[in-house]
Amino acid sequence: MTTNLRPAEGGGLTWSFDLDGIADMYASYEDTDLWDLLQAPPQGLRVDFVKATRSTFRWEGGAEGRIAALGHRVHALEAGHWVHTDNPGGLFDILAPSFGKMDLHMQHAARPSMR
Repeated sequence: MTTNLRPAEGGGLTWSFDLDGIADMYASYEDTDLWDLLQAPPQGLRVDFVKATRSTFRWEGGAEGRIAALGHRVHALEAGHWVHTDNPGGLFDILAPSFGKMDLHMQHAARPSMR
């Protein structure tokens, strides 16, 4: 959000959203389809998804089963849309296995606290 603040004439700050840029980014999001990647991933790639249980976003019908059928995993996380702030410890637990081998001391030190 702070990257959208600019100095205002006469002092203070003002918002300066690039509405065309926002529209372009959203159109790109809508046009992006990665099912081909999931169906034929590079050797050794497994994709894990995090599904926030309290998010208002709804997965299209059958997407979760289709992902699992392709050999990828969907993890349910008790969180809203902002999973990294709603449940950082739970997200860490999901992601930690992909970090490689960590000694227990480092793993404990790296785990975010759950407030």
